[in-house]
Amino acid sequence: MPRVKSFRFPILKSDPLDRGRRLSEILAQTVSATVALARLSRQRPRPMELARNIHFAWTSRLLSLTNMGIHVSGEISLAPTLFVANHVSYLDIVVLKHVLDPKNLTCFVAKKEVAAWPVFGAAATSAETIYVDRKKARTSHAVRTQLAEQIRERFAKGYSVVIFPEGTSTMKVDPFKAGPFLTAQEQKLLVQPVTISYAPLRDCAYIDDDTLFPPLWTRVGSPR
Repeated sequence: MPRVKSFRFPILKSDPLDRGRRLSEILAQTVSATVALARLSRQRPRPMELARNIHFAWTSRLLSLTNMGIHVSGEISLAPTLFVANHVSYLDIVVLKHVLDPKNLTCFVAKKEVAAWPVFGAAATSAETIYVDRKKARTSHAVRTQLAEQIRERFAKGYSVVIFPEGTSTMKVDPFKAGPFLTAQEQKLLVQPVTISYAPLRDCAYIDDDTLFPPLWTRVGSPR
């Protein structure tokens, strides 16, 4: 039987003032973590344990503020690993970092547009995110070669890497793109698959024409 554990957080109020307070604290916590990680990045070598603690404190608080509990089934690889997962929401990053970081500090592969997101883009950059141009990645061998180099670089720094091979967020599981698996084969990387699901699903999804803040406003006012 796989090992199963759960993280549970209290149900919070959902009135507009409380939603506003929680949304403001999410932004404040994210800015604070970003500044702290940026300071660490100037140190050589980077203090990985301190980075891990900052990430874990940030994800713990965000999970509480968004009223989310996590149920984990299975064992997590302890070696440097390429984690491949389906992609439902921007919340996937918070959930996966909270689960994976205590075992193996992780960074993510994301579309380059994320870097321009207000507040959260800077946070992603400070957390060693690897950015790719999705349009070029579909056709360019050079882009895949560059991605492989950046993954090797992150492994050398002590990170594992999380990638979403669907290429976009969706409530169903789209076919995975072959690129990450070709890279893993060529670079002889350890791969572990991850499945993410939410209940209720649409309450947490970030899909189609969703913009960043309305789903987050909904989430902070929703039941656990």
